[in-house]
Amino acid sequence: MPLPTEDDYKLVRKNLDEAIANLVDAVPPRTAGKEEGGYSEQVYELVWKLVEAGDAMKAAQNYKITNMKEYKAEIKRRRKIGLTIDPATAETMFRMADCGDPYDILDAKYNCECIHETLFVRHPGAGPFDWVDFRDLPEATRKTLLERATGESCPFLNGLNPEDDINKWSS
Repeated sequence: MPLPTEDDYKLVRKNLDEAIANLVDAVPPRTAGKEEGGYSEQVYELVWKLVEAGDAMKAAQNYKITNMKEYKAEIKRRRKIGLTIDPATAETMFRMADCGDPYDILDAKYNCECIHETLFVRHPGAGPFDWVDFRDLPEATRKTLLERATGESCPFLNGLNPEDDINKWSS
């Protein structure tokens, strides 16, 4: 099974939005004398659709690669993205990550359990699978990002400006 794409997530979000809109339209206004809490069969079907969409989203988010060829292809894809990232406009994010699998996409049996703070970079507004590990960026991009450093007052790894971090972590 390939890694979920941004289109997969768009489809899940579209289905969720559609199910919510249909649910709102289907719920009749409460009127006196009606049985408390009773809804039409259509409402229960739409709620089930919401549950299924949520389960599909969870499965996509928890997907793990078990094939090393597939993993290497994903790393190659992220490195290609890294070649196109403009350090002047890049979004940054820090999170704790496994040294052997910073993208957290490998099955747990491949993890080395060496956890450290890792910087990720992406194009502004890019999808959740477009974050690139700082170590997978070209040297020139890494150097330029490091030049955005604020000095010793910065609590972040490599001294990047906390105002640039999309998580806006406090010191």
